[in-house]
Parts: sequence; C-alpha cells; structure tokens
Amino acid sequence: MFKNYFKIAVRNILRHKGFSFINILGLALGLAVFLLIMLWVKDEMSYDRFHNNIDDLYRLTVAANLGEQSFRAVVTPGEMLPYLQNQIPEIEKSCRYRPLAYDILVEANGKKFYEKKLACADSSFFQLFDFEVISGNVQEALVNDDRIILTASEAKKFFGDNDPIGKEIELFNGRKTCTVFAIIKDLPANTHFDFEMLLSMKYMAPFDWGNFYFNGYVQLNENTDPRQVVQKIDRLIAAKELGIDTKYDLQPVKDIHLKSNFDIDMANSTSEINNNVYIFCYIAFLILIIACTNFMNLSTARSSKRAREVGVRKVIGAERKHLMKQFLGESILFAFLGMLVALILIELAIPYFNNLTGKEISLWKGYNISLFFQIGLLTIATGFMAGLYPSIYLSSFLPVKVIKGGLVQQKSTLRKILVVIQFALSIILICGAVVVSNQIKFTQQKDLGYEKENLVYMRTVSGYHRNYDSFRQQMLALPEIENMTLTSDIPTNTIHLWNGFDWEGMEQDKEYLMNVYTVDRNYLQTMKFEILEGRGFSPEFDDKYNFILNEAAVAYTGIENPVGKQFSHNDSQGKIVGIVKNFNYKSIRTKVEPLVMRQQGSYSYFFVRINSSNLDNVKQKISDIWQANYPDYPFELHFLDADFEKLYESETRTGKVFNYFTILAIVISCLGLFGLASFTTEQRTKEIGVRKVMGASVGQIVGLLSSDFMKWILIANFIAWPVAWILMNNWLQNFAYRININILSFFLAGLAACFIAFITVSFQTIKAANTNPVKALKYE
Repeated sequence: MFKNYFKIAVRNILRHKGFSFINILGLALGLAVFLLIMLWVKDEMSYDRFHNNIDDLYRLTVAANLGEQSFRAVVTPGEMLPYLQNQIPEIEKSCRYRPLAYDILVEANGKKFYEKKLACADSSFFQLFDFEVISGNVQEALVNDDRIILTASEAKKFFGDNDPIGKEIELFNGRKTCTVFAIIKDLPANTHFDFEMLLSMKYMAPFDWGNFYFNGYVQLNENTDPRQVVQKIDRLIAAKELGIDTKYDLQPVKDIHLKSNFDIDMANSTSEINNNVYIFCYIAFLILIIACTNFMNLSTARSSKRAREVGVRKVIGAERKHLMKQFLGESILFAFLGMLVALILIELAIPYFNNLTGKEISLWKGYNISLFFQIGLLTIATGFMAGLYPSIYLSSFLPVKVIKGGLVQQKSTLRKILVVIQFALSIILICGAVVVSNQIKFTQQKDLGYEKENLVYMRTVSGYHRNYDSFRQQMLALPEIENMTLTSDIPTNTIHLWNGFDWEGMEQDKEYLMNVYTVDRNYLQTMKFEILEGRGFSPEFDDKYNFILNEAAVAYTGIENPVGKQFSHNDSQGKIVGIVKNFNYKSIRTKVEPLVMRQQGSYSYFFVRINSSNLDNVKQKISDIWQANYPDYPFELHFLDADFEKLYESETRTGKVFNYFTILAIVISCLGLFGLASFTTEQRTKEIGVRKVMGASVGQIVGLLSSDFMKWILIANFIAWPVAWILMNNWLQNFAYRININILSFFLAGLAACFIAFITVSFQTIKAANTNPVKALKYE
C-alpha cells in the first residue's frame, strides 16, 4: 500500500510541475530560514555550556544601595571569596577574576603591541573552567605573579612558530617581567570570558573589603540549592558591617550571556541579546507558518482537480482514513523534497549569514546522529502541519457527488482566511522591520551632546607629560588639527563609579555615587560640549581643584544655583565652576548618568579634533609627530565614530537580519499568492472569454480578477497593524531613548504589501486577460 501511495504522489508531482515547484520552493525557503535562525539561537544558547561542571558553576552578583543611588553589579571585594569558601561548606571551589579594562603596552621578542585583553585570575581558574591547554602547566602558571598564560594566537603574534614556553614578556611599559608558563587554545567564541593573556591574581594584591574590583565565581557541591547558599552569604556579609546595604545572588554561568542586565558588568553581556533570541524565534516560527499556510492554500485550491480521484477510490472501497494517510504522505514527501532544497540553500547562504551575524556557525559542525533525527522530525512535523487540513478536506468528498461533477463550485472562505493569515504575518514583519530600522537610525543619528565626527584618540604613554606641551604645539601647528586635549576616559567606555562627594548645603549621613572624568582645560572646547552655566576650565584661573558637573549630576544632588558652591571629592576641595549640557558618555541604551569632571588625576588618552576629510594624510602626519616625540611606543590611532559603530553593531546586525528575513517572508507569501492567482484565473477562463467577447478591456478584467485578492490583503492590514504596534512597542521599552511609533509608517508598510501582492497577482491576471477569447471558449 505504501508503495502505491508513493507512486501516486510522485505522479501527481510530475503531472502538476508548476504547482509542485511552488510548493517545494515555498517549503524549502521556510525550512531554510527556520533552520538558519535555529542555528543562530543554538549558538547563542551554547555560551559556556562546554564546561564540565556547568550546572554547578555560578557568578556572584550584588544589588547595592549606596547613599541616594542603587546599582546592580557583578563585582565583589577582594577578600570576600576566600572568606566565603572558608565559611560555607557548600562552596567546593572559588575563583576571583578581573579583566584589566585598559590598553597595556606589552613587549616580547623585540615586538611591541598595545594589548586590550589582559586579565588576572586565581590559580583555581582552570579547576572551575575547561579551556583547552596546548602546552605548559596552567595550574602552576597562576601560582606566582611573575608567570603568564598566553592564547595560541597571542603567542604566535609575539614569538612566531618558536616555542614560547620559558620566554620572557614585559608588561606595563617594562615595569613587570613575566615568564610564559603555559599556552592555551584561543578562547571559543561562545564564552563570556574575553582574554588573550592571563596573570596571577597575586598581581592585584593586597586585597581588602573595600575594593569592589573582582568577578567572583564559585562551584557548588553537587545537588546544592543555591538559594540556601545565598542566604548564608548575605548573613556573613551583613555581619561584617561594611556600611553598604547589599543583597547578593548567584547567577548560573550558563545564563550570563543571555540573562545579564547589570549596571556594572565587565563581561560583554546584555539582556538585549536575550531579547533578540526571542525576536528571531518568533520570526522563525512565523515564516514556517507562512510556508505551511502556502501549502494548505494551494492544496485545497486544487481540490477539484483531485475530486474525481477521491470519488473513484471511495467507490472501489478506500476508507477515509486511507485517503487521509495518502494525502498526509504526499505532504510529507513534499516536505522532504523541500528539506533537501533547504539544506542546499543553507550551505549556499551560510557564509553570507555568518558575515551578517558575526558568527561562525555551521549546520554540520559537531554533527551526530541526533542532528539527522532532528532534521527528520522537523520535516515530518512540517509535512504533517502543512498537510493535515488538506488531507481532512480532500478525504471528505462524497463519491456520488464528485463523480457526477457536483464539485465544480467550491466555497473559498478557507482560502481567503489562509491568505489573510499569510499576509497579516508578513505585514507584521514588515512593520517590525520598519520600526527596528527607524530605531537603529535614531540611535546612530541621535544628538549625543557633542560632535563625535572627526575625533581621534591615542593612548598616553609613560612619561608623556615631560614633553606634552611640545607635542601639543607640534600637533596644533598642523592646519588639519583643530584642537587637542587630555582625558581619563573614552565616551562609551566608563564603567567605574566613585563616591566621597561633599558640597555646600549637602544633607549629612548621605552618600552619593557618581562617575568621574579627569580632563584638562581644553576638553570642553575639543569635544564641543555646550556650557549651560558658568565656564569651562581655563588657564586664566587656578582650576586644579575645581569641578564641572553635567545636568544629571545637578539634578541628582539637588544643588541649587550650583556655580560657585563649594564641592569636594575625597581630598580635592574646590568649587563648581560650570555646568554642561548632558551628553551620552555611555551607551544610549541607558539614560545619561551623573558625571563630575575634574583636572586633578591621571590622564589616559590624547583626544584630537581634526578638520580635514583626507584622513589618511592626517594620520600619516600625526604618526610622524608621534614617532618624533615618543619613538619607543607603537603608534595607534583610533576613530571615535568607528567605536560608536562597533558599540551599536548588535542593533545594526539585528536590523539587517530582520530586513532580510522579512523579505523572504514576503517572497514565500507571494509564491503562494502567485500559485493561487494562477489557479483562480485557470478556473475562470470561460468567464474571462465571455467578458472579452462582450467588450471588456484588459484593464477591466485585471481589475476584476485582482479586486478579490486586494480585499483579502486589506483585511490582513487591519489585523496586522494593532498586533505589530503592541509587539514593537514592547520591544522599544528596552531602550532608554527610543522613537515613537509612527502610524503612517505602518500604513506605508501595508501599502507596500498591497503593491507587492498586486504585482504578483497582475502577472497572472494580465496573462489571462490577453488570452484569445475564442481559444478560451473553444477549450471550455
């Protein structure tokens, strides 16, 4: 029986090649998009899950109230973790980890580079986490602070193909010499850790309870309830009476990548990634539903072509359940053919998809028998979902009626509903793509409070101050250089908070937490900040101990008429001399936070504003001056606007992927609409011929045939708009600064869907309208 069903299915596919092609292509595109998105989701959910004891690994997090401000962070005091491990028996192992969040000059084998990925860790690090060791002893490497671990690519950069074990490497401009003690394989992309050089935590000594600089990781005993451990941690820390109201928690390491939303987090983790996972899962299922709806629509539309077959089979004894099995089998066969095409499409598309998403995913990477099982299960499920209703519908025909030709006129209510569903889903995706695109454009074009274009920066070097004045004069002598300044931070790169502020009229027994920038007197002019009150730092005044606040700091502290008021930070006592307009010095995902600027402190960056479009020429001139003044240090010039592009790279990628998948959803919908229009015009061939004989023009016939389809698309718009508004408004809540959804953009998206649908339908209706009426009536 199965063999017979298979033969009938193959013959049916070959007999109706056009519709078979549309069905297979529609399913193939739907399955290809679904699999691509699921591969991306699988990669996002795989972060840190390769560690052997991943279910028992946790990171300490803290919610703290300090004075008038509260924050959530993943930092702990240096003394905390060893103390907890001694006091809590459920903690089997623990490890402190701290990435050094600044550029470090490294020299080895006659080569010098600024390195950004240096971290410190306890010797237990490799007992908790499983990173592949190539050579050396990682356990011993982190026992002393004169030893270092390198990744394979970092070792190759400095030592080439020579064995680096035992070689010396100088850090911090020669202030520390370490011996290479171990080489590990480059960290996999799916981990929240990001280092290329690893030092012993002893380098950070001494430790105390006041320096919240360290990430803390623990491995709990098997089957330990982390909630009980958290309660013990809170009791122990409260007993220390540190003067800070804290509430600790244990975050599973496997959740760090997707479920982190902290004010201070040294890992590259954000809740936005988790939101994207949900968004693309919705898109995957929507597109697969659209593809299955296509199949249902075309299968039921062509039911009259198979009605006589059903009648004959029932007359000779076929039961309804047998017919249902046959039609379900056919749809599953279509699904398998679609899956074969989908796998080919994925192999062709995956290099472009990886480039688009910044991933290195592969369908066959690490594959096993379960992968084939999953693909087979997906195929059967898709075929079953797409073919269930057509099999029920086709097997329900009454044999006497269909054999007598009683199934000429069919009700098309279901087909209309399916078309409406298809296009409603497509329009929701179009509206979503418009909102995402507008939000990304808003992010990129938002007024930051200063001009980020034409700003470049370089890392300061040891002893730079000895000839800084000469260096600055040489730079300003270039006609392409507008101004130059010194600062401690790069906008978007501030993660440290300070307390210890006092001011005139401040309420006693309160502490305030604010960000601090160290800047020189040329900073405001170079960055082009707007001064709202007072003045900037000036050589005409003794501003060494004075301060400038942003609007957020004034609102946060509640200082009235702040200019001229006494203000101090730790040992620096002076006055507030100016108030600047708020500017975004972090990501615009968060609101502008209070900021205090001062002159006293250390500088880390030279910032230069250029006024030339010939960037390569300017870069060479700056390089020449650098080499003349700081010949022992490598020259690295960074563009601030490039940093901003990288900062919002995730949103940009999301928008592009969203757009491409939306286009594919529209293509799939149009394939179904094209097939349905072809069938409809075929069914109305005699009517078209009669109308042409009666004098109807081609335009009138096209309008008549297209009007029904357009009504369905219009109804789809009215369904899609409110759903899209609710979904996208919810998505926008993740942004501190966001657009207001413009209803006009939804209307234009709907109009675009109508236009695309009209073009798709018109291709068939124009062809039918131009057919010779005599020929049409003759064949009828």
